[in-house]
Amino acid sequence: MNKTDITVDYPCPALDFAVCELAKAFEENPHLSENVAIFSRENPKWRSQAKKQGYTLYLDGTAIVIAGADVAGALYGALDLAGHFAAGGNRESLQTGTVNPYILRRGIKFNIPLDARTPGYSDSGDSAQENIANMWDMHFWQGFLDRMALNKFNVLSLWNLSPFPSLVTIPEYPGIALGDVKRAGHIPRGSLRGTGLYTGEQEKTLVTLKKMTIEEKIDFWRRVMQYGADRCIDIYLFTWNIYVYGTQYAHYGITDSPSNPITKDYVRRGVAALVRTYPLLRGIGVTAGENMRREWKTGVQEDVEWIRDTYGQGIIDALIHEPDRKFSLIHRAHMTGLAQMEAVFSGFPYTFEMSYKYAMAHVYSAVKPCFGDAFFSRLTGARKTWLTLRNDDLYLLRWGDLDFVRSYLIAMPHGVMRGFYLGADGIVWGKDYAPRDPRQAGAYFFDRHWFCFALWGRLAYRIEEPVSHFRGLWKRSFGHEGDTVYEALQRASKAIPLQERVYWHDFDFQWYPEASASYVDEADALIFHTIDDFIQGSSCPDAGYLSIADYCDCVVRRKTPQGITPLEASEEIETHCIRGLELLETLTGRYDTAEQSLIEDIEAMSRLGLYYAYKFRAAVSLCLYRQTGEEPSRLQGLNWAQMATDNWIAYSSSIAKRYRPQRLSRLRNPVSPDMFDDYARFDVIIAGCT
Repeated sequence: MNKTDITVDYPCPALDFAVCELAKAFEENPHLSENVAIFSRENPKWRSQAKKQGYTLYLDGTAIVIAGADVAGALYGALDLAGHFAAGGNRESLQTGTVNPYILRRGIKFNIPLDARTPGYSDSGDSAQENIANMWDMHFWQGFLDRMALNKFNVLSLWNLSPFPSLVTIPEYPGIALGDVKRAGHIPRGSLRGTGLYTGEQEKTLVTLKKMTIEEKIDFWRRVMQYGADRCIDIYLFTWNIYVYGTQYAHYGITDSPSNPITKDYVRRGVAALVRTYPLLRGIGVTAGENMRREWKTGVQEDVEWIRDTYGQGIIDALIHEPDRKFSLIHRAHMTGLAQMEAVFSGFPYTFEMSYKYAMAHVYSAVKPCFGDAFFSRLTGARKTWLTLRNDDLYLLRWGDLDFVRSYLIAMPHGVMRGFYLGADGIVWGKDYAPRDPRQAGAYFFDRHWFCFALWGRLAYRIEEPVSHFRGLWKRSFGHEGDTVYEALQRASKAIPLQERVYWHDFDFQWYPEASASYVDEADALIFHTIDDFIQGSSCPDAGYLSIADYCDCVVRRKTPQGITPLEASEEIETHCIRGLELLETLTGRYDTAEQSLIEDIEAMSRLGLYYAYKFRAAVSLCLYRQTGEEPSRLQGLNWAQMATDNWIAYSSSIAKRYRPQRLSRLRNPVSPDMFDDYARFDVIIAGCT
C-alpha cells in the first residue's frame, strides 16, 4: 500500500482538482510513496522562478515541491506531476526546474447549439441537433471543462448566431427572453451564410427538451462560467452578424437589416445585458460581414462603425460603473480590413483585439500558413490578434502527428499573437454520436480524439514536452505495444497534410478530405472530386508544393520544378502509410472495443492516404498523356487509378461499418464515404477512356 501526502498552501477548486488527479496517479501506481507540497503563492522557502501560469519543480529530501507562479501554474505543475507518474515515471526520472507556458492563451472554438430558436452556425448538422440538450446539462460542462484543463486549454470561446434571447433578459426588450429549451423535428438546411436556420417548418415541430425559466438559464450559465474559472479557463462569447433569431415572437420591429434603428438599439442593449449578467464573461467576439448585406454606400467601413455603435457601445454602457473590470472586444478580420478596424476603434476604452482565420478551414495543411502574412505585418505596437485554427478536415478519423503540431506551434507569429482557438464549423465538438457501436456513441468527442487534443493543448503549454511523455500515454492503454500504435498513428497522420499541400481549397464546403467531396451551392449538391478535378486543382499557396498541372507543365517544357512535386508527395505518403499498416499487422494484444476501433481508424487513415498517393500518380500520368499522347503514360494512369480505387473501397467500407452517415453542416447533406464508391470507380473509367 502506498503512502502519500499531498498538501496545498491555498485550497481552492483548481488545486482540489489537481490533488484529485495526483491521487488517481498514486492509486494506479501503488508502489509509489511520495510527499507532495503545492504552493500557488509566494513562499519564503520555495520561490517560483516562473512567469504567469508557470511553475518550478523542486526536490527537497523526501518531498516533491511544486511552486506555482499563480494558481494556474500550481495546477499545471500538479497535473504534469500526475501525468508523469500515470505514464510510468518515478521520482528518479523527474526533471526539476522551471516551466513557463509557450503560448499564454490556448483555446477551443465551440459552435454552441443553444436552442432551435437561437441556432448556432453548425445547426444544420446532426451533431448540433443531438447536442442541444447537452448544452443545458451541468454534468456535460463539468466533464468538458475538466478535459480542457487536463490538456492545459485555458480559453473556451462559445459561438452562436443570436445568443441574447436564450441567455439574458434585456430590460428595454423584456418580451424577447426565451424560456425552456426546444428542438425542432425538422433539421434546418439553412444557407452557407447562416440564414434560414429557423423557419416555419422548425416552429411547427418544436418539442421541449427541458423546462427552464430565463432566470434558471442565467443561473445555469453563471455556474458554467464559475466552473470554468475554477479550472483556470476564461470564457468568451462570439457572434456573427447580423442575426436576430429568437426575436420574432416579441414583435418589436427587429429585422436583420443593419439600417434598422430598432435592430441597432436591440443589439446594443443585448450586449450590455450580456456583460452585466455574466461577471465572469471575459470578452465578446464579433464579425463585420456575414449577414450584414452591405447596405451601406461605403461597405466595410460602415459595417465596422455599426459594430462600434452596438457591440462597442454596449460594452461601454455595461462597464461604466466597473472601470476596473478586464474585458475584451475581439473583432474578427474576416470580411473586414485592418485599416477600418484600427480607425473606427481607435478610442475604444477597453481591450480591443483582433482575430484571423489562420489556415482558412484546413489546419492540417501547411505547417506555416501564408494567408495572414500581410495582415500580421501591418500589426504594430500593442495591437494583437487571435488565431482561429479551423479543423474541418477530420471529423471521424483519429489524428495525431506530434512533429506536425510542434512545428506548427513554433511557426506561429508569436510577436503579434494573443492566443489561438482550435475548432470546427462542420460538426459540434460536444458528445459524439457518429460511432455505430452503442458503447462508444454518446461519449465526449474530446475522448475519442483524446490524443489530438493532448498534442495541441500540452505542446502549446510546453513546447519542449518530450516524446516520451506522449508515448507514455499510449502505454497506459496498449501496454508494451503502445509504442507500435503510437508510431502507426504518427505515420498515418502525415497523409492528409501532404494531400492538402498538393490539392488545395480554402473553405470547408469546398473540400472535405474524408469523403473527397465538396458542396456546390449553385447546384445545391455534393460532388466527388475526380481525377480531372485533381488535374485542374491548385496547390496550397506558398507551401512549397507544386500542383499536378504545374508539375506536368514543367515536365512537358523540360523545366526544373521549383518545389516539391506531386510524385514526391505521393511517395512520402505511400512510405508512411505502408509502414503504418505494417506496424498494425505486428499487434498481438487483445483489445477492448474502443481500442480496436482506434486501431481500425489508423488502418482506415492509412488506406485513405494511399488512395490520395495513388490518385496523385494517376492524375500526373493522365495529365502527361493528354499533353504528349504517349501510351505508357495512359497505361500507368489506368494502373494507378485502379490502385487508388482499391484503397478507397477498403477505406470507405471500414468507415461505413463503424460510423453512421452524418449530416454535416457545411456540406448540408448526410455524408458517408461509401456513398461515393461508384464515383471512385468512375476514375478508372476516366483513366481508361482518356
